[in-house]
Amino acid sequence: MNNREIVNRSKKILTNKFTGMEKENVSNAIMNKFQFKIKNNTGATRKLAIVPSYLVFIKSEVEFSGNGDPASLKAAMDAIINNGKKDVVKSVDFVGETTAQENVVSADAIALLVDYLSQKLAFPTGTVSNKQIASTGALNAAGYAVDVILQDQTVQIDNKDFVMEAANPSKKIYDFLTYIKTNPCLLKEVTIISTDKSAFSTDMEVAILDPFKRNPEQLIDMNQFYSKYQIAEDRIDLRFDKGELELSDVLLWTMNVPDNAEMSIILRF
Repeated sequence: MNNREIVNRSKKILTNKFTGMEKENVSNAIMNKFQFKIKNNTGATRKLAIVPSYLVFIKSEVEFSGNGDPASLKAAMDAIINNGKKDVVKSVDFVGETTAQENVVSADAIALLVDYLSQKLAFPTGTVSNKQIASTGALNAAGYAVDVILQDQTVQIDNKDFVMEAANPSKKIYDFLTYIKTNPCLLKEVTIISTDKSAFSTDMEVAILDPFKRNPEQLIDMNQFYSKYQIAEDRIDLRFDKGELELSDVLLWTMNVPDNAEMSIILRF
């Protein structure tokens, strides 16, 4: 080995020593990833469809919330009525030379009141919201029991919250799921971080769906990826070394989320 080879070898050894990684390990670390967070406050374990296949439709929930104040509305009508009241002669006693009067609302005031109410009814003040929800109906009808589909919002289950959001606000869950429908991605690794370790004792389920028959689910035993000797007890890493999992529009991928669990899930491609 000549002097130049010795110098180059020494540089490589020093570089690896201080960076802690070989050149080929750096290339392996460069990969795409998508991360999302969930929180189950519904009072029970819920089955989440991370990838819902093509069996999902968007349901709209239109809500109207009025901004009118009933007290202000009543006050406005009372003012119209009171301003329109007039004293009119009810009867005349010519013998006793007396008159009886009555306080009544004039026809003009009644017309103003009708106009005011017509305006309020024709042009109500309020806020209209059109909430788009990914419904589990199609999956359940096909025989795949799912409680909630991954999406960019909080979903109510039994009037309690199941919270879902992307870790990066600029990278929406909707965009990710839409992308893999036409661009299947090979999943290399999944990191799951959970406040409840019981989540690691359950199974994930995957199935390839088609409209002709019900295909059975295959199990991913997460407990196999958890070791009692690992330092960080709040997470597991699932590596698909023997066969990457293809995320596409025909894949149904579900997992159980324990009650009160907060989870962060990182998908690496």
